[in-house]
Amino acid sequence: MKKIYSLLVLAFLCATASAQTSDTITKNNVCEFVMSEIVKGDYDYYIGRRMVPLAQDSLNRPWLLVFVDEEPNSGWEHPCKYVYVRYGSTIQNPEYVIVDSLCPPPGFDVFPKIKSNRYGDKAKMKPFVPKVQANDPNPAAGHTYAVILNGGMSLAANRETYWNDCSFIYKTLRNRYEVPKQNIKVIMSDGKNPGLDLNTYTDGYMSSPLDLDDDGATDIEYAATKYNLRRVLENMADTLTEEDHLLLFITDHGGYDKTTKGSYLYLWNNQKLYPNELASYLEPIDAGFISIVMGQCYSGGFIEALQKPNRIIATACKGTERSFNNPTIPFNEFLYHWTSALNGYDATGKKVNNGKAVSILDAQSYAARNDLYANGKAAYASETPMINYFKFSVAEDLSLNNVPPTVDLCFDAYKGNIVSTQVTKEYEMNNDRPWSLSQHLREDYGIFETFNFWNSPYIWVRNNADGKIIKESEKLRIEEEGDRVYMYVKVRNRGVNPYMGGTMEVKSYWANSELYLTESQWKGYSTSNKKDGGVFSTAEITDKILPGKSTIVEMKKFFADKDFTSVKGKTELCLLAFLKESEKEDGFPVDSNHIATVWATNKLCQSNVVQKMECIDDSFHVTVSNPNRDDRTFSIFVLRNKWIRRLLSESNLSLKLSPDLVSSWTKGGYMCEAVEQDKNLAGTFCLKSDSCKLTNLRMQPFQKGRIGLACNFFADNAITERKEYDIDVALIDDATGQWLGGETFRIVQEPRPAINPVISSSVLNGRTVLSAGNVSENVRYKWYDVDGNLVGTGETFSVPAGKPLTSYKVKAEAVSDGAISYSEPVQAESSSIKCVDTKSNPNVVRIIFNSPVAANASLRLLSATSNVLITTYSVTSGSTYHDIQAVGMPSGVYQVTLMENGVATGSEKFVK
Repeated sequence: MKKIYSLLVLAFLCATASAQTSDTITKNNVCEFVMSEIVKGDYDYYIGRRMVPLAQDSLNRPWLLVFVDEEPNSGWEHPCKYVYVRYGSTIQNPEYVIVDSLCPPPGFDVFPKIKSNRYGDKAKMKPFVPKVQANDPNPAAGHTYAVILNGGMSLAANRETYWNDCSFIYKTLRNRYEVPKQNIKVIMSDGKNPGLDLNTYTDGYMSSPLDLDDDGATDIEYAATKYNLRRVLENMADTLTEEDHLLLFITDHGGYDKTTKGSYLYLWNNQKLYPNELASYLEPIDAGFISIVMGQCYSGGFIEALQKPNRIIATACKGTERSFNNPTIPFNEFLYHWTSALNGYDATGKKVNNGKAVSILDAQSYAARNDLYANGKAAYASETPMINYFKFSVAEDLSLNNVPPTVDLCFDAYKGNIVSTQVTKEYEMNNDRPWSLSQHLREDYGIFETFNFWNSPYIWVRNNADGKIIKESEKLRIEEEGDRVYMYVKVRNRGVNPYMGGTMEVKSYWANSELYLTESQWKGYSTSNKKDGGVFSTAEITDKILPGKSTIVEMKKFFADKDFTSVKGKTELCLLAFLKESEKEDGFPVDSNHIATVWATNKLCQSNVVQKMECIDDSFHVTVSNPNRDDRTFSIFVLRNKWIRRLLSESNLSLKLSPDLVSSWTKGGYMCEAVEQDKNLAGTFCLKSDSCKLTNLRMQPFQKGRIGLACNFFADNAITERKEYDIDVALIDDATGQWLGGETFRIVQEPRPAINPVISSSVLNGRTVLSAGNVSENVRYKWYDVDGNLVGTGETFSVPAGKPLTSYKVKAEAVSDGAISYSEPVQAESSSIKCVDTKSNPNVVRIIFNSPVAANASLRLLSATSNVLITTYSVTSGSTYHDIQAVGMPSGVYQVTLMENGVATGSEKFVK
């Protein structure tokens, strides 16, 4: 930016200061005079080495220059003042001119006269970075290069802060990451010139120490000029390959040109470097990755010119903002935290994170979260850390300990169509919660807290070759003319360079649906004649795939293959795909339990998805086995996700276990959480919350069982839109807590009309008969009493004789899709005794039956108050009533009961 001088005051003042003496103004007292009388504040005051003429002074008299730094803790450019005081004028009648500016005076030496030591005993603090242990080598050390740049701007502007920044990153590269000395080039202020170039906090000006890491060797090689920077980067271009990573670390001063609305970077002697110039210097470098971190003011303005897929650009602030120093220690605030994150320790040696595990992106997020001036944490100053990178790419894996491949084919694990894009984002962090890359993945990629590695959306089977479009898997079926099945996988290039085809292939496997699948099952190793899995197919990836883009690979399997014949009649398969170099061996990575490590590598892709739900009571879809040679105890978890709570409000959802698994659970002690065993259906467990589990399934060696998930949507009202939910069920080893595998049950409910069963009641042969109706589709009826016990099935239900007055309801379950609806409860009473007549004849108590009684019938007369049997009367078969002589019968409350074939079929109380 062009320097702006605003002439605020051009006057010769003749004010009388009564508190002053008649002393004249000299170089010895001019700074104190300016500080006490003209520009007052907690500022730094510098005096010019020589006196100067002032253009506005027609008498051409000598003037003293006092330079006032109004923001000593801010990087340049920032507000400051030039105060010209006429040499020899008196304190009583001073003559001075004030000029506002944004930089120290160019081409004019000024020296500190009044300057506060704002860091106290920490002013001389240097970064402490001990060397790593020899048994902890960095695999990327020889492929990591760095250019450390501090332009300095000018003697007054080149604060000790920036030397400390350079020393901290230099020591981190050398001592923490073992980067060879010859791989690091330092370009700083006046280079090796022994002249003064550094403005210290306690000792005035000095020459910058050339040793940044205290090993006695010279580390600063070049003066900060455009020529030297271009020459160093040209030399890098002759050396670096796509296996290498170049770090460009810049601590310096920056400016902003309001006319062009662009940023620039100050080099030594106020030389300006613009973004397009720096971009041209970097253009010839064919390193695999270039990361650029910039701490200067207005640094965000460099992003647009520098961005490329293989670059990460981290800046302290936006292109319109200034950056600031740490208020308590002599470092740039943003760069201090950024370097601390990569180092794993701050400059005092205090541990801040795991160091070598931190990526370049993590370093930026750590710096943004801890930056005192970011996110409104400081009321008096603000900066917004910025980042630009190729999102969803290998750039996210770049660190000083790892240089990723520039071409990286992968299976994406995240739902949603992912395409790498060049993004610039602000870091606005909530400082009240911790932040990490895994947090970034959950927020940006839509990952839930639990990673269900068995449920990839990018691997599927089809019955027909229907093009390279991502679709859901189909249930397998063999049509009359069909003889094969097609598997598809989506492969994406996470890299920053294009994949040209012909070097990678996909090898795929199949297995029958099972929660715990081992390497042997995927590969089809079996001790029996019946195979449960095996190789599906292999396909070479021949398409050119641009950085961040994807292709779909097709594989096919013929039913005639001997190892695939067992699939006939199957409705579900588990699928596994392995992405490998064409010439490499076939073995995919497994863990200690011989499980494919899908969760640990993006070269494996697995789909265990039951695509269609059959809502019937005996629907067991998935095998659970213990493939080990010893007893194991497992837990089955129904995992919390964003769907399950809503699903529980819309349906009856239950987990079903085959009898052998119920026995295993019983042996384990009936342990469960948030599930309720169905008293009407053996082995059925109703889910009661959004996180349920059955624990302690104690399974014998090689024992197998089956599980299923039943879901019946409520259809009291019409379902007007398609409903689709994924419910994840996982198997966990109780002893180790390790996740062994899982299955995703995809529940689908199509739109449908309401079901509203209605109960009608009638009496037949003395029994109440309940009938269900008002349903126009094929349904299954189930009858329940007031306690929820299943008491009958079918369209009608006869209330058992002798039952007390109670209520019943019926559940109608649609045969087509399992949707259910309950009727309103209906009260019903069933008794073979219609009534007792004590009034028609005072000498007789007539018992009237609902229907002719059966053979071997009798009446029992009891005292209703004491329930003591008084007498028994035989009743003639086929009788519709029976008279009991009442002459001499004491007054009281009685109960009469009809017994038919030894069963009480009716009971009634009466008063005599």
